[in-house]
Amino acid sequence: MPLDATVGGSAATSYVSLSAAEVYLGDRLFASAWDNADETERARALIQATGWLDQLAWEGIRTNTAQRLAWPRQWAPMLEPGLGLIATTRALADDRVQYWPGDAVPRPILEATCELALALLGESSDPAGRDAGEGITREKVGPLETEYASPTLRKQGLARYPAVWTRIQPLLRHAQGGTVTRA
Repeated sequence: MPLDATVGGSAATSYVSLSAAEVYLGDRLFASAWDNADETERARALIQATGWLDQLAWEGIRTNTAQRLAWPRQWAPMLEPGLGLIATTRALADDRVQYWPGDAVPRPILEATCELALALLGESSDPAGRDAGEGITREKVGPLETEYASPTLRKQGLARYPAVWTRIQPLLRHAQGGTVTRA
């Protein structure tokens, strides 16, 4: 499947073009996985990252029913992580909320796509698969002993990628994939 980053396009496969990802990741530290990948691998990583992000429940509604991807969206509020609302404009839905433009993909989505593509390129195995060491909090070699964290304390989904999660969390309908702690 070829990379198509047409905003709102009916055949779009990525939120970010290769050239835009090059600009974002080009001067970034710890981006050797991106630097060492060829153009085909980079495109595949951007497409897969977009696919993962596209499965989430986002605020707002799709701008156009013919668009293939979830973004751009109408009525997706601009929220600052941990701070709540950041501006006051637009009178239609709520005059105290500023919304992301419905004709563009927001910067946090573009950045999250690049960050996730980089993380996917840096994985040595399928990150969607089960990690053999998942949840291990303690391991003793002799005589063998392994202690696992409670499943409710393990980060799930995209929350395993902090560079992605911190960017997208304010745009989600609810905080999916976060850590749940029960008392």
